[in-house]
Amino acid sequence: MKTTDLYATIRDLSDKNEFFGIIKLIEKQKSPDYALTLEYVRACVNAANTVQDGYELMERANLGLDSWASEGRDDPNWLFLKGYILFKQGLIPEALIRFEHAQRFVSVNSGDLMGKVNTMLELCRTRMIESEFPGLAVGDQNIVSSHIRDNFGEYVKLASSFNVDILRCLPHEDHDYQLLVTCGLSGKRLNVPQGFDVGANSRLELSLALPKDYDFSGDRQRNWEVFLLISLIEHVISSQNFIGFGYFTAQDSPFSPVTDFRGAMLTAMGAYPGQAQSAVLEDGSVTHFFQVLPLRPVECIYRSSHGALELLNLFRQKNAVLTPFLSDRPDYASGILSKSL
Repeated sequence: MKTTDLYATIRDLSDKNEFFGIIKLIEKQKSPDYALTLEYVRACVNAANTVQDGYELMERANLGLDSWASEGRDDPNWLFLKGYILFKQGLIPEALIRFEHAQRFVSVNSGDLMGKVNTMLELCRTRMIESEFPGLAVGDQNIVSSHIRDNFGEYVKLASSFNVDILRCLPHEDHDYQLLVTCGLSGKRLNVPQGFDVGANSRLELSLALPKDYDFSGDRQRNWEVFLLISLIEHVISSQNFIGFGYFTAQDSPFSPVTDFRGAMLTAMGAYPGQAQSAVLEDGSVTHFFQVLPLRPVECIYRSSHGALELLNLFRQKNAVLTPFLSDRPDYASGILSKSL
């Protein structure tokens, strides 16, 4: 097969996500050169991401890269692929070195490669911060878990993420809904603005109230609210900024294809008395419990130009039900935004 025809076939197979077809095609070639080896490696990596156990494919990709290590040492394409394989193998510091090196050589005209390198750099840095997060000391863990049981009800452990437990407090007579509460996130000491008391403002736990009949299926699309909570846990752990009441975050796309919610704000746990919303740890510092409030698109726009209290006041004017969170609720800022801005 002519070289031009070979690469045209590879592009066609790639467009159809037929990565195993690319692998078989290139393996039939005698002594593939550097460029063809990179195509082979890319196909192996993509194929590995489509199967449950892609270890063997990643190893084949790794061997292919290592056979051209000298040629690839300053090539951002080679460095990106090497970094990605190391990342998937859990070797985050080594992956970070490759991505940083790739960033030095990648061209602004390289298509989406620069974006991919920057994305993986951010992921590596986040993972390194998260991997170093110890969670709470045993004594403080007991204080927080006891506080949750005493103030929010009996719970079962739903999941864990980076040494933080997500506890599911069961519905009871006073609160006929399910309450997810983190236990361990307050092990992260947040940076506090100058002039604020560090001991009183640097620790937090998160909560999310869901309907009594909420189905915990474990599906990322259907249970997007749970995965939003998990992503916020990771965000707090890796953040260098202060996070507290009114903190707002949003993204361009929805959290899931089944919803248009794309933002979240931290509020007080309005359904609970003040003493339930904080706990004192062994060193005398205070951890605050905040409620995660998912936001619809126009609410996100409104919040980006208004304060948290203004948005909460808007919800009150609309008699909005915020606890528990209802995924079918309206966008309460719709129709208000043009009058407010």
